[in-house]
Amino acid sequence: MPIIAQSLSRLFEQSPKCKRLNVAKAHTFPVITHYALSEKYQDYAEKILNCSNDIKIRVSIDIQKDSVSSRSSIENARWCRVRQCPMCGLARSSKMRARLFKGFSNYQLDENAYSFLTLTIRNCLLSELRVSINDMAKAWDRLTKRRTFPILGYLRSLEVTMQRERMPWDKKKNTGPPVRSDSGELMAHPHFHIVLHTESGFEKHLKDKQWLVDLWTQSLRSDYRPSISIDKIRPRNGDFEKSLLETCKYTTKPGDFADDDPSTHVSKKGYEPLSIYVPHGAEWLYGITEQLHNLRAVRLGGTFAEICPQSVLDKIDDSCEGENPESQLGCLIRLIWNDSFCKFRVVDDEPID
Repeated sequence: MPIIAQSLSRLFEQSPKCKRLNVAKAHTFPVITHYALSEKYQDYAEKILNCSNDIKIRVSIDIQKDSVSSRSSIENARWCRVRQCPMCGLARSSKMRARLFKGFSNYQLDENAYSFLTLTIRNCLLSELRVSINDMAKAWDRLTKRRTFPILGYLRSLEVTMQRERMPWDKKKNTGPPVRSDSGELMAHPHFHIVLHTESGFEKHLKDKQWLVDLWTQSLRSDYRPSISIDKIRPRNGDFEKSLLETCKYTTKPGDFADDDPSTHVSKKGYEPLSIYVPHGAEWLYGITEQLHNLRAVRLGGTFAEICPQSVLDKIDDSCEGENPESQLGCLIRLIWNDSFCKFRVVDDEPID
């Protein structure tokens, strides 16, 4: 392998993108195991097993004032396109982000016109998740049609997490055992992440959170007040890019498909870890597979749909492929998954164009 290609390969192997690929591939193994044990989903297991084991990536050097790093893009991979495959999930989110960044690259962002909103509902039974998501979507449509909700456009994504108990050492996140209903069923926490393009004067509502809670409660037609969060986006500080990244991340956490191992619940303050093995991965995976079948996780509206059409994101969602033509910049390197090292390794004899 030429010296330049070797340098690019080493840079890429140390890059965050390579680490994300390794983590995503490792997350596929519990999913494969659970699907393989189910007669209904065995073909999914075979597809994920053969997903993206051999990847070609275009890598170039990105030289900044104080650092040298690698810029990379996946140019060729065999995606299985199974909805719950962690590798395909990573590909979808990466390509959606790239398309949105491209669309906004030449767009003049108003410093006072964007907010990041999270809308929730009461946690629901896993078996009732689809109904709850549909109710949320209808409520969102009602909310956007209100004259008192002055928005010009939005990017909305769905995220579903497993409801877990709050452990003594947890301050912000619930990382304990799964919460179950009185009937023993797993509980789900669906919520929307939304980047809002708002009309002038909307920023005054950022200090009146209860106003928005009232609107969301009325739109849901619920008998309880759901929790929400909203923050101002400051494009000059990089908040807009961060909000796009947050909105286009995974729909479900790949780690939730693995059963809880007691060794993973070690406290930073010396609390006792969980003493029992908690099997729930297969139950959660089968439920999510059924409940999220054919549901679109990302939606665009208003000015956002003008910058990036919904059809473009739908195509990425279906095929895991973007619309960018192949670049001739940089070098083409080949990665092959190595089970012994549990990571992708660069193949030295790959021809470099």
